[in-house]
Amino acid sequence: MQTPSIGWQKLQDVYYHLIACYSDMNWDISNLYSQFRVAVSTHSTVMALATKLATYPNIIDVYSLSGTKLWSVVYNSHASDHIVDFAFRNEDLCVVLSNNKFRYYSDFKGTFNEYSYIDKRTELINMSSSSTTKTDSPSGHFITNLENLQQEQVFRVLQSKIMGNFLVLLLDDRLLVTNLETFKNYEISVPNWSLEKIHCLTDASSDENSLALFISYDKTVYVLNVDFTSNSFELIDQSLTDGPFSVVSASPSRQLIALHNKEVSKIFVINNSFDQVLLEYDTSNESGTPFQVEWCGNDAIILSLRDEIKLIGPAQRSVSFFYDIMDDIGDDYVDYGKSVSIPILKTQPDGVTIISSDRVEFLGRVADSSVKLFEIGASDPGSILVDCFEKLSAHPSKADSNISMLKGEDVLEPAIETCLDAALREFDPIWQKRILKAVSFGKAYFEGYIFDSDRYVQVVNTLKVLNQLRAPELGLFLTFSEVEFIGWKKLIDMLLRRDQHAMALRITELVNKKDLDNLVYIHWCCSKIKKELNMSDENLLTLIENKLSTSSKGADGNVVPIEQISKVALEEGRNNLSKWIIEKDPSPYNRVKQFLAIGEPEVALMKAFETCDSDLCKLILLHLFDTLSLSQFFKILDQNEQNSWTKRPSKDRAGILNINGDLIGNFWTQTIGKDNSTLFEQYHKQEDKRFELCIHRLRQFIAGANVDHEYYESYKSKLTKAMHRTIDNRSRKIFEKELDILDLRRKLTEIYQTDFFTTKTLVDVVVKLIQMNQLKQANRVCKEFNVDIEKLWYITVDSCCKSRDFDKLMKFIRAHSDTTTDTGLKSPIGFGAIIETCLAYSAPKQYTSVLINNLQNVHYTRKVELYLKNDDIVLAAQEASKNRDTEYLKHIYERAEGNEALENAVKRFMRETR
Repeated sequence: MQTPSIGWQKLQDVYYHLIACYSDMNWDISNLYSQFRVAVSTHSTVMALATKLATYPNIIDVYSLSGTKLWSVVYNSHASDHIVDFAFRNEDLCVVLSNNKFRYYSDFKGTFNEYSYIDKRTELINMSSSSTTKTDSPSGHFITNLENLQQEQVFRVLQSKIMGNFLVLLLDDRLLVTNLETFKNYEISVPNWSLEKIHCLTDASSDENSLALFISYDKTVYVLNVDFTSNSFELIDQSLTDGPFSVVSASPSRQLIALHNKEVSKIFVINNSFDQVLLEYDTSNESGTPFQVEWCGNDAIILSLRDEIKLIGPAQRSVSFFYDIMDDIGDDYVDYGKSVSIPILKTQPDGVTIISSDRVEFLGRVADSSVKLFEIGASDPGSILVDCFEKLSAHPSKADSNISMLKGEDVLEPAIETCLDAALREFDPIWQKRILKAVSFGKAYFEGYIFDSDRYVQVVNTLKVLNQLRAPELGLFLTFSEVEFIGWKKLIDMLLRRDQHAMALRITELVNKKDLDNLVYIHWCCSKIKKELNMSDENLLTLIENKLSTSSKGADGNVVPIEQISKVALEEGRNNLSKWIIEKDPSPYNRVKQFLAIGEPEVALMKAFETCDSDLCKLILLHLFDTLSLSQFFKILDQNEQNSWTKRPSKDRAGILNINGDLIGNFWTQTIGKDNSTLFEQYHKQEDKRFELCIHRLRQFIAGANVDHEYYESYKSKLTKAMHRTIDNRSRKIFEKELDILDLRRKLTEIYQTDFFTTKTLVDVVVKLIQMNQLKQANRVCKEFNVDIEKLWYITVDSCCKSRDFDKLMKFIRAHSDTTTDTGLKSPIGFGAIIETCLAYSAPKQYTSVLINNLQNVHYTRKVELYLKNDDIVLAAQEASKNRDTEYLKHIYERAEGNEALENAVKRFMRETR
């Protein structure tokens, strides 16, 4: 079997190889270059063709790289409304129309959205001009609308390019840029530029917020830097003099620029600073003017000539690959009835894809690992390892000797790594297997440790994926470097466009990217909704739930985001299905967001309340207040779930919290509505909630009323009105009691000639009487309003302690004990709470000790502890001595140390206890 190095071409010290991707195309097309307008997708995975024979093409056919038709765009083009141009953004086809719109196709089934490229344009400021003010828009071209006789501007697109995420249109008087993520339009006007002097434009770089273009103008090149965050642009003249340049092409790394001047038959390669010419190549000696000038990776340029593909590297070294092209094809590409095959070139980061009518090839640089293995005379350890395996059957002793040498020089592991990398870069499955067998052979000779098998399995699985993708049925001929550059997520997206769901899941498993499974399940569900037009919503829901449960694999509930699925269901007119699917979203907050997005504010509000998140509920209510009319908003506050929701045929609905209008309305009134008095009253009037409105007005009156001669009558009127409007007996009794208290406050105000209206409650009235030393009146009020004697005691103790009127407190206690001495005192609440309150407010020691002495039914140690808290050492010692507790007396004596009088008193008690 021939070694892979057969067919390599050396350019200086670098090898290049031409790989046949597909040599038997599935289409019946000839003269591809001369008869068709061709657009190739970003990564050379699909291509779009439209005939050049028609003035205005009606059909754009989209093919896989192997020539299999995927779908067709049909547009009824005519003179006033026709296809201007088309191009790919990744695999999304963008079709520019003459009616000031473009169609953006997002799949291979004809799904598109149509956008205007002139509406709501933002005019960018020219920062390179002497003035940063906006210039007047160019005069442009105008026609008269015969229906209304109004002048209308005509926009004529001359060139269109897709650069990163941007669609760039060159008009005869300006540039238009559309962001293909946000679909915002921008206008760039450069005064005093002549259309005839613009030869081409190409992209330099782009990211989310900026775009850089190369514009070949007159004999120089301008760099146009656009900053979308500041809505400005800058135009920089590179001051070249060797133009005009029909081609300005940047290498994939954007480090080098190729310039082609047809008039002088020169190609220049310069750095991206435009200050150093690295190569000057004369094309006058070639067979004709190059059809295309492109980059082959980042290191060489490639020319499409009349009878060859020429690769040009540093120092003007070149390598040619010849094609069977008819000699009589002129530069105007006219077909004279003879079959031709002019290749179309598409640059890739690691090479160039070459497409012709009968084949597709890839020309790229041979990887360093492959050179180490297969270069003639190679002595790299990887080459020796491959040789060992090949000699194993015929010369086992030689193979054993070589493998022993690799082990002895400790280069066996590097040899295996070289082989694994080379296997990933190899295109022939036979050589892939031979290299992997060499690796398996080498792994068996490791001693002391085991080679990382995961690395080996990873390479094997990656090769399985690459070979499957390259099959003609899919036509995704990608190198390993391109897969690394694209990323597995984008590759899975490509498979899903082709409805390869099973293969996509298999690939995520092989390359250990199970986090991408969600993409597959989402796409499957969306496709099912679009495809099953005659299936009922219930049956579709069952299918989707079963598929989502498969993806969850034992998890508690669905784990797949379903926003896109519900959106597709809504677009297909399945409103109930859309809402049922939203309920499967694993995030309750996403459910709320999606119900709002589909125009179901009532359901969104219910779902917010089901989360029991008060902040979320407030946020949704505020959002609805801002976006709905007042009547709609009030209706939502009083909604009923049954009126706004179609029950889903699902068992899991039974456990959902029952949300109704009372809950929502009460939540709003207690959180947000109470801060907006006018809105609050409007809501209660509309809902005929008169009683609640009276309560609200009462609270407002109490909070803001001035206590004057009108206070009594105003307050009494509002209380009476609220009492008459309530149908609840309990509420009526409350209002009656409040009226009695109001009359009491008036009566006391007249008796004592002091304001009792400032007291808000009955307790406040009692406290005020106690502070005025009217204990009998306070007691009388409590009896009149059935206030428990215990509550009166607590109020009195608290009031006297806070005002530090302890004499009044003792007087109150003695008065209710029918004694004038400090013994035999009585308290309906006991003395424990009174003592603790006195201690808390640092009452005089003698009062607190009296209360401690009157404690009943407590252990003596409790009384000793309280005496100590009151700092009454003598009575504490006396109590301990009475109970003959010598240990406690010792403890008390320690507390008395430093005070001779106290020490002596405690000693006396200690002697009496012995």
